[in-house]
Amino acid sequence: MKFTATIGALMFSLLASVSAAVTGNCTPGMNYCQVVLDNVGGNQDAMHDAIIRWGSPESARYPGLWGKYLFHCNADKSLSVVEECHVICINSGAGKSDVCDNPV
Repeated sequence: MKFTATIGALMFSLLASVSAAVTGNCTPGMNYCQVVLDNVGGNQDAMHDAIIRWGSPESARYPGLWGKYLFHCNADKSLSVVEECHVICINSGAGKSDVCDNPV
């Protein structure tokens, strides 16, 4: 019986860790360009995870393509893709959320 309970607990922790998003080094509530997250450091895995969850696993394989994404830092410090910039992602400076420059 103890063995079965141990296996069940192990399976639960494994499933919980698989579904959890990878955390980054960011300020919750702010939006970031890739270049800013790269300069801060420690965000490669979180950006990769965010792009996959956005639905672009092919782009996630090539960090050179990540500059077109605007990332949001969630409360748990995971990243989500806010949008794909059509032209360029603009660093708005310290303490401000970055933005996409999408002229119409």
